[in-house]
Amino acid sequence: MVWGNYRIAFYPYTINAVICIKKRTGHDLSLHEVCAGNEQMSKLLNMKKHCILITLCVIMTLNLKSQNQTPYLISKLEPIKGEMGDTVKLYTSLDTGVDTIQIAFIIDLKATKHKCCIETSIQNKVNNLNEVNHSFFDFFQKSDIPDFVKKDVEITFRNSTKKISLELLYSSTLNEIRYIWINNNQKSQIASIVSIDKPLEINKPFPDLTFTRLDGKTISTKDLVGKCVVINTWFVGCPPCRKEIPYLNKLVEKYKNNKEIVFIAIASNRKEELENYLAQNKFNYIQTLTNSEFKKICGDVYPTNCVVNPKGIITYYSEGGNDKIDLEIEKEIEKIMN
Repeated sequence: MVWGNYRIAFYPYTINAVICIKKRTGHDLSLHEVCAGNEQMSKLLNMKKHCILITLCVIMTLNLKSQNQTPYLISKLEPIKGEMGDTVKLYTSLDTGVDTIQIAFIIDLKATKHKCCIETSIQNKVNNLNEVNHSFFDFFQKSDIPDFVKKDVEITFRNSTKKISLELLYSSTLNEIRYIWINNNQKSQIASIVSIDKPLEINKPFPDLTFTRLDGKTISTKDLVGKCVVINTWFVGCPPCRKEIPYLNKLVEKYKNNKEIVFIAIASNRKEELENYLAQNKFNYIQTLTNSEFKKICGDVYPTNCVVNPKGIITYYSEGGNDKIDLEIEKEIEKIMN
């Protein structure tokens, strides 16, 4: 560098930071002569040393941070073709590091609401049966990584008594998923199962809530005390929800003459969406619309089914699609009513 009438070359590779100073005329000056004869030059040298130390500290900090940061797991999305040969969904599996838990991530390209789905398959080693649950959501947040959007996701299972959490990133440009599991606020490449308490649980009272029917009237659970109440939660864009509707309609038909049994469906849709669907498809439960208070309790797991006895106590509760849901609910109704 040039400073006044001097040209300074700085060599920071030794402990004492060797400096060679030449006058513009080419005459060499020793470090002792310069420092002794010029206080300003001494200050300059100290500033240089401080800058080097600060730079080294910053570099070391960034290296340590990079080493401690757990890298994202990466998975490519594969297309699922529809009847017309077009791509209707994108699919990939997520590696949990736990052999009894299999998780699939699905994007429904045709859906108008809740386009993303997490399908969780839990293997029960005792009876060798699988429990399958679905969680639906959309991406809302921008991420720090270009072309990616982000979502923090909680996956619940075992009737919402267990959960695993992850940070999920999606790029429609790269057709790629990046994800990392969250364990006690720490990022990990292996999922951690956490036990949770939940309001909707067998042998607990069903919460005192009020819902709005499609005709504008309200229905309150406290007004139904003394009756057997069968409750279903669903939404129009949920395939497992729609699949079990015919089985649920069988229950309504079987008990249509029994006024002591009430069937209520709580839909996570706008009124217009629900009315348009029901105009083409029968669902014979009393149809109501969900609200923020109920969502805090139930979350975003669909479908759910529960039976509440005349004392207001939950005696049956299940999550996820089930081809035998009508038989299970019927068995519980008969137990209550007899």
